[in-house]
Amino acid sequence: MTEVYMEQEWNKAGTKEALQVWVEHWSKGKEWGIVGGNRFRSSITPNTVLEMAKKHGKAEVSRDGNTAFKGMSELVIAIQKILEGPLTQTEIDDFYQKHKDLKEMLTVEHKNPANIEFHTVIEFSEPVGEGDEPKVTRGKVYGHYRTLAYNEYAQWMKKNKPDRKNNPKLAPTQEEWSNSSPNEANPPLLQCIQDKEKGLLSVFRKVDRAIGGPKAKNVKHKKGTIGKFPVLGKPPARLAEISTMREHIEQILNDPSIYPAGKSRAPVKQRLNDAFNNMVFTADAQDIQILEELFIDFKDMPGHQNLKQFRLYFPKSNITINKLIRAVMAEDLDTFQKPGTIPEEVKPGLTLKMQDKPKDWMGVLKS
Repeated sequence: MTEVYMEQEWNKAGTKEALQVWVEHWSKGKEWGIVGGNRFRSSITPNTVLEMAKKHGKAEVSRDGNTAFKGMSELVIAIQKILEGPLTQTEIDDFYQKHKDLKEMLTVEHKNPANIEFHTVIEFSEPVGEGDEPKVTRGKVYGHYRTLAYNEYAQWMKKNKPDRKNNPKLAPTQEEWSNSSPNEANPPLLQCIQDKEKGLLSVFRKVDRAIGGPKAKNVKHKKGTIGKFPVLGKPPARLAEISTMREHIEQILNDPSIYPAGKSRAPVKQRLNDAFNNMVFTADAQDIQILEELFIDFKDMPGHQNLKQFRLYFPKSNITINKLIRAVMAEDLDTFQKPGTIPEEVKPGLTLKMQDKPKDWMGVLKS
């Protein structure tokens, strides 16, 4: 996840719902002819179409706690990242690459769900005479094991041999789910990917339209929100070049509330830190350029040039803050007068303190 936070706006309407509908629709099993698994063996014999999809890779968990996928459904991970935001061009490129990978996977015969082989019941005839056994012919089909003949056999066994162990279980089936020829079946797992209304590719199309294509032309910085940039490790000399930095620093240093009472010329460290972290900058073209240079993730965000306001987040140690003050104020620090005082009472100059250093072992013994 990016370290920079910039709230974006784009037409998300219906995209999250579309993904959730997809998950819910394919989180069913029996109506799709799947009855094989039990709760102790679901990793081997899935109970739902969604679990079948996950068998193409390892299941993980996304940032918001929802199930994510690898393998055949890596596109789901990419969609979740798009919806969770903030968006970067890197994630958008990955989103389109995973879509391309999935489409290419469907062209690989042994990976396409329409071509998964099953050895199952392909013909069934009821007994001719009393006491005879039914005629059951098994053979190879593609797409789904539950053929119409399989269900006829399962129904006969349930009616005539209900006490037999390991009888086939009944569940709905459709003729299109299996076929004796490759590339002809339309099993649930394939529908889960490419059904025009309920397939994963339909979710992709909605997200694609919403963000405005590979360049995410519909993604903008949300008006009225403030970008947030952590400055740990960033060069103070470059931060000092932000257009209104000196104005903000002078305003903070001239605020009497950041100083202790008396003659101390050192701001209270926590008060100084709070004041710097609460600064809100209005971004101009120069500031955008500086932020692009210092924060790669920011430059990678669609709509980043629309940023209007931002904050900088400083570490608690005040080391970066003190360096920044020195870079901005330079020689003026020596003549700075603590607000509310005169040189006769408190001599000019500003004392900048770092975070308290830990005592050495002798200091510990003495305390």
